[in-house]
Amino acid sequence: MTLTLCRECGKQVSTEAQACPHCGAPSPSGQTLAQPVAPQVPPKQRSHSVPKAVSIGCIAGVVLLVVIGVIGDSSSDGTSRPEKPYVVTGDSKMISGGGRFGCMSRDDFKRIIQYAVQRDTGAFANALLTGYATGTCTAFREGEPVYITDTDVWAELVRVRQRGETREFWTTRNAVP
Repeated sequence: MTLTLCRECGKQVSTEAQACPHCGAPSPSGQTLAQPVAPQVPPKQRSHSVPKAVSIGCIAGVVLLVVIGVIGDSSSDGTSRPEKPYVVTGDSKMISGGGRFGCMSRDDFKRIIQYAVQRDTGAFANALLTGYATGTCTAFREGEPVYITDTDVWAELVRVRQRGETREFWTTRNAVP
């Protein structure tokens, strides 16, 4: 009796078998299920290739991530954002322009700015005056020296500390160019 490998499952079967005892694959009219092999050779492992659809899906995913990265790296006016941070923490800067303010909480600052964007002057004034009254917001003077202590590049915000003060306030990046 000679042993061969089954064409379907790759396990050893007798050349005289009518069907593979492992997977049931038929042996057509006296043909063997596979080519005879020497018994001392272990059965060949089937290669586990990645289906073509999975490969194409992975490549498409990588391309999509690259496109999102390129789009996300451009500002709304089409100019590219700088590769390096626009400010370095610890830098001493001067407040640019009048009417600048900052809040201790980034969320409070964003909320107050949102009122201004929505042109809700009543909500903007109330929130800002409440912040001034509680000390959680402050007004900056043009040319006032500040130290940058943190940055939020994607929101284009910086956290600054006024000279001689320990409290830190979030404001817009263009307040300290």
